[in-house]
Amino acid sequence: MQKGLILTIPKNARRLETFLDANRRSGLDLVPYFGVEPHMFTRDELVVQGLIHEDLHPRFRPGYIAHALSCRSIWIEAAQAAGPTYVFEDDAYLADDLPAKVALATAGLSDWDIVLLGYNTDSILDILLSDEMRLLSKFSVRNPSPEQIQAIIQQPNPRVFRLHQAFATCGYVISPRGAQACLEACFPLGNVVVHVPALGRSLLTYTLDCTLNTVYRHLRAYAFLPPLGARNQRSCKLDHHLRAREAPKMDALPEHSPAENLGTMPAIRRFQSRQSGYDVALKIHSVVQRMSLFECQR
Repeated sequence: MQKGLILTIPKNARRLETFLDANRRSGLDLVPYFGVEPHMFTRDELVVQGLIHEDLHPRFRPGYIAHALSCRSIWIEAAQAAGPTYVFEDDAYLADDLPAKVALATAGLSDWDIVLLGYNTDSILDILLSDEMRLLSKFSVRNPSPEQIQAIIQQPNPRVFRLHQAFATCGYVISPRGAQACLEACFPLGNVVVHVPALGRSLLTYTLDCTLNTVYRHLRAYAFLPPLGARNQRSCKLDHHLRAREAPKMDALPEHSPAENLGTMPAIRRFQSRQSGYDVALKIHSVVQRMSLFECQR
């Protein structure tokens, strides 16, 4: 049976127990993967280690950094794995017989780097329906109940679509090449501006899933519709509340800089977004070239 990693921490023992009980028919050997916690590092240490930029914005709080570092650890292992790696948050609900459904839906793809099995329903989904049409969508139910989630993820005949943007890393399967590309594109963590057409605005990234929205379009990235997994948004809100309590003084930071108030920020963000996309594209192109050469040599 194929293994699936559950990203969790020791204090989430009850949540992990709920996850294992709810997903016992997933068709995967679900194994806890204990991640990084905020008390395990300081920003100065991470700067010295080259894991974050010195000027990383304070809104990238310790809890969000810890989650990003946990994903980095998983990706390092996934990049060396013989095949794809399944990764889940510890509050996700999964479809039954998940590997079989993934295999069937991806059988027609020549290759892929990452496939999102699920995503947050309190934000947007941007996928490619055809070469000439994208779907930029929002969800009518932002915080579905477990019963509503089950009704969605157990639907028959799910399909994969090319992914442009989505939020959350509640469940995904990643190839060795995809893991290496994400490692090099996302780290060290820095101040990246991502334009989100479905929201009609640009965002300064302060979580890893937001940063990944600058990466997906440069990868062979796909997403399931309907999803094969979904996160309990009620626990998401609790997580956000707890992370916000880590540094209460940061909540007093202004949302907008003086430059933005003067009207110059939109132009700056457009430039930064283009520059960030260019940098990401170069990194991923380098990874693909190296790994293609490695495969040829094998």
